[in-house]
Amino acid sequence: MPLIGLPGNPVAALVTFVVLARPLILKLAGAAASVPRLFSTRAGFAYRKKPGRREYVRASLQRDGKDLVAVKYPKDGAGILSSITRSEGLVVVDEETSAVTPGMAVDFLPFSEVIG
Repeated sequence: MPLIGLPGNPVAALVTFVVLARPLILKLAGAAASVPRLFSTRAGFAYRKKPGRREYVRASLQRDGKDLVAVKYPKDGAGILSSITRSEGLVVVDEETSAVTPGMAVDFLPFSEVIG
């Protein structure tokens, strides 16, 4: 019987479920491969991280003129459940990126693509 373990902190558990567990469960259930759609947008925030690892930043989209901009939830921390309930999705910061700067192109994964 397959077993999937998730981290104990709510945000870490959700991100791990969305990125790893959900695709595995769908595959084991015989569902057709379904890759969630990422949407290209601009960052409305600055963020730094160590290169060599992928990170997922909780964010919402806000209108900036004609464009939508991803705005980071103001607090970090894997135990802050409100950061999930008050965000619309995740900005995916790839392994090669060490800094996100305002105006930079980023990929946005809406929760509606993976939770529904």
